[in-house]
Amino acid sequence: DFVSAARDEEALELPFLEWDLSKPCPLRAPYGYCCDVMEHLPPDQVEPVISNIMASASKVFFQIATVPDNFGAVIGHQLHLTVRPHEWWADQLSRSCAVAWDSRLEGRSQFVVEANGAR
Repeated sequence: DFVSAARDEEALELPFLEWDLSKPCPLRAPYGYCCDVMEHLPPDQVEPVISNIMASASKVFFQIATVPDNFGAVIGHQLHLTVRPHEWWADQLSRSCAVAWDSRLEGRSQFVVEANGAR
């Protein structure tokens, strides 16, 4: 995350790494969890961020909004910079990993992906 204040109270005792996902991350883990992040990226950062996430975790759950945000108008900024349909996100993810599971929900898509070569 960009700020430690974004963590839930239950997670305050866990280690925290402030990181820009457009840059390679030094962490390695068997699993990753990426919710409500990808739609906030500019389109040109989507591919490198997916690659960086998949270099850090073998299996990752993604939840991605597929609709414009509601709060951006309140603060005068568009928050969802990459609003694309489920199929577009599936294609982006499959370029650097294997999509093991996906689900289309109202306004969001979910994916479980595995890094190429992960078991």
